[in-house]
Amino acid sequence: MSAGVAPQYCGAPGKRANCQVAVSVHAAADTASCPLRWRLFLPVEWASDTARRALARIPPEVTHREKWRPALDMLDTLAGWGMKPPVVVADAAYGTNAHAFLTEQRLAPKTPGPASLSTRSSTSSRTC
Repeated sequence: MSAGVAPQYCGAPGKRANCQVAVSVHAAADTASCPLRWRLFLPVEWASDTARRALARIPPEVTHREKWRPALDMLDTLAGWGMKPPVVVADAAYGTNAHAFLTEQRLAPKTPGPASLSTRSSTSSRTC
């Protein structure tokens, strides 16, 4: 059994699919990217299903958290290593809390509002 598989937004097809989702922070350049930190996203339906959690060997301390929360934790870890990203890119699945997420990291632009998050999908790039 694969941990965290559920119908949820998946970036590869750009729609909801039965998949696993990882929250990650990458160092990126024009020609390549490299993951610096990543964590498996645990969907809500997995959080209280003790039988499924036991089969997938998910420890009790691992709980469901909105995607932006582990991303913020990872950015905090990187900041502790002396690394502060000049740009943060996330898909729309990070939701309406993205501006608060970026502001807390002091990565938001000087103008308030949701335009601070650049989003990407496999077919387009836009600012939300």
